[in-house]
Amino acid sequence: MTRQRIVGAASAAFRECGLVGVGGEVARGTRKQRRDFDRAEARMLAGLAPLMQGKDAAVRQQRAALLLASMAGVLTTSRILVDVYPSDALLAGARDFFVTSFCKS
Repeated sequence: MTRQRIVGAASAAFRECGLVGVGGEVARGTRKQRRDFDRAEARMLAGLAPLMQGKDAAVRQQRAALLLASMAGVLTTSRILVDVYPSDALLAGARDFFVTSFCKS
């Protein structure tokens, strides 16, 4: 699988994710709202897990969950930064780190 395909799949999954935009609100929401969010996250993880390194499906699923949470943290931080350059540099560095650390080559 090419690096471009891995980055594209991860980016597409994250664009569809409401984790950064509404995650804090959902965390304070009702049990039903959180369950709905869980189902949406499970769909994203199902798309990301096959791209992860790991000896079995459980390890790949765990890595996909860690990747998604890490991506949310980086994106939130980049949105907080006032200047564009540090924000862009953070996102580019994180992308390279995530692909190297988590994804199959």
